[in-house]
Amino acid sequence: MISNGQKIVGMNTRIPAEEIMLPEILRAVGYNTGMVGKWHMGDVSPSLPNDFGFESYYGARYSNDMQPFMLYRNETIEEEAELDQTRMNALYTREVVSFVEQQDSENPFFLYYAHNFPHIPLYSSPEQAGQSNAGLYVDVVEDIDRSIGELLRALERKGLTENTLVIFTSDNGPWYQGNPGYVRGRKNQTWEGGQRVPFIVQWPEHVAAGVDDVSLISGVDLLPTVLRLLALPAPGDRQIDGVDISTALLGIGPLPERPLFYFPQGGDFPDAVRDSRFKYHRRRGVRASGANEYFDVLAPKGPWLFDLAFDPQESYDVSERYSADASRLQSIYQQRVDEMKTNPRGWVEN
Repeated sequence: MISNGQKIVGMNTRIPAEEIMLPEILRAVGYNTGMVGKWHMGDVSPSLPNDFGFESYYGARYSNDMQPFMLYRNETIEEEAELDQTRMNALYTREVVSFVEQQDSENPFFLYYAHNFPHIPLYSSPEQAGQSNAGLYVDVVEDIDRSIGELLRALERKGLTENTLVIFTSDNGPWYQGNPGYVRGRKNQTWEGGQRVPFIVQWPEHVAAGVDDVSLISGVDLLPTVLRLLALPAPGDRQIDGVDISTALLGIGPLPERPLFYFPQGGDFPDAVRDSRFKYHRRRGVRASGANEYFDVLAPKGPWLFDLAFDPQESYDVSERYSADASRLQSIYQQRVDEMKTNPRGWVEN
């Protein structure tokens, strides 16, 4: 993205109108659907939240580093630019709590809460500012933590906790701040550090509490999983990328085996593919430090095979030792690329 001093200009990318999203399906079967927070899948119709099944929407149409930055209620501006972002956490918390308080045990509901933070620029609430020993970044994270706490307490007050599936996750690993753990890479990279995120689930009497699992799942698994839990059919005219993980969530069976593909931001094709143990990276330009922090080069490197069971940092290529696995994953990778070239939207012929 390039700043012209007034507005950050990015790629004109938006979700196609013919896509089918989870809130559309749920609304069609009687769910109350609402969204609070960052959309960033198109800032004009027909690619707005209300176009994709959300009855109510409150939030920002794109990242908080883009200007003019304002908040919308449905398709009307409610908080004018430039929003004082120290208020954003309180505004979002007010809205998610209000949504829950309007629900009852007789009618199902779906709420998607997508906080803009901790995307940069960072702004903590006045109450939290300076409270964390780890600085502004963690001040912001603790604001988000309290917001989720208010949401969960609202569910308790309404008597909805027992029959509500709550999922907390993120869309990418940390960028300039934060800690990806003992893995390589950060946001915008297809190393594990740019892709691994927390996935926390609460559903009393269905999902066991206190279970720590490192199984291989992805955000694309949520749609088929929710549809399976509700005994709803998936759209039959298109390929569904994810898999149903409900048996693993409920503790009644293992996760299905499948390859997982890693796509770079803005890229048409994946950089890598992995299974439960090995990860294959295609040959590509890999960023390397140059003479100073202002000079980076993309050095053509790979293909590589990493054994994540012993090398989660993706530091040592083992393609020669495990040549059969390298060939197997390379073949899976190439098959996916070929499919995307011939059928980029994944339509299924009747």
